[in-house]
Amino acid sequence: MLEETFSPLVPTDASESFYAKFYNQFCFIQVNDVFFRLLKEHLAEEEKDELLNTLNNFHEDIDMAVAFSLGAGIMNKGLMRKRKENRGISIELFNCLKLENLDPLDWNIKAIEFLMVYAICEQAVKEYLVSKGNNSREIKEDKLLYTLFNELGKSNLKDNFIKELKNGSSSIITSQNEIISAWRYYTLFRHTLAHAGGRTTERMKAKMEEVISKNSKELESISSAMFIESSEEIFFKSPFENTVISITDKHLNFFRNMAILIVESLERAINPNEYEISDFNPYKL
Repeated sequence: MLEETFSPLVPTDASESFYAKFYNQFCFIQVNDVFFRLLKEHLAEEEKDELLNTLNNFHEDIDMAVAFSLGAGIMNKGLMRKRKENRGISIELFNCLKLENLDPLDWNIKAIEFLMVYAICEQAVKEYLVSKGNNSREIKEDKLLYTLFNELGKSNLKDNFIKELKNGSSSIITSQNEIISAWRYYTLFRHTLAHAGGRTTERMKAKMEEVISKNSKELESISSAMFIESSEEIFFKSPFENTVISITDKHLNFFRNMAILIVESLERAINPNEYEISDFNPYKL
């Protein structure tokens, strides 16, 4: 679950609509992520510093907009007023994160990927639930998997889904309570990014402590299964130690794999034989 993998199961003609949509959107996110990271790697430190110095207190955008407006024969009173005001770009938070040993560009790339992956996973599950008659407006983020398990129970697919979760995670996630606990943990990442722009708040810190405390048994079980050689390592800890929420490579890798696991397991539970490869040889590269 901590591996840096991002290639999901390729859909077939028999795949559910929600899965095919998830697959294409997930691949789109990963391709863009590769481009962003490649561009970042090819930007020299001197170029970064030069760009930051240019952007710091930058306000020429207003002057340029006024010039173009007047050139087009338009008197934009709003722009004229802004030109007289104290406006400009600040790089204070950018520098603040650097002082906290966080790479601001790397953090932003991770934050965008996390939000996008969370959104498409949530949407895929919602589409399945709506197809079964559930009201989309009544399905809240933190209750998403509760609703899913209730629906799967009605359709006699719950056991199949749990079996796929277990197989797909190499028995790291083995129960309904474990996947729900992990989802609740990461939902607070989502809420912090979506509602506070990633900024650490006392409210979210308190909520995270509550989630970790109430789900400690399940979260510790997942951690123990991942870190067999170092059982003392705490994986599901509070990410609120800095100005912004901490999104480590390990936590992003886990969530990315968990999102794939949830949607793939739902697809496999519905179409259990569609993805079997009879001549598969795990030792043939």
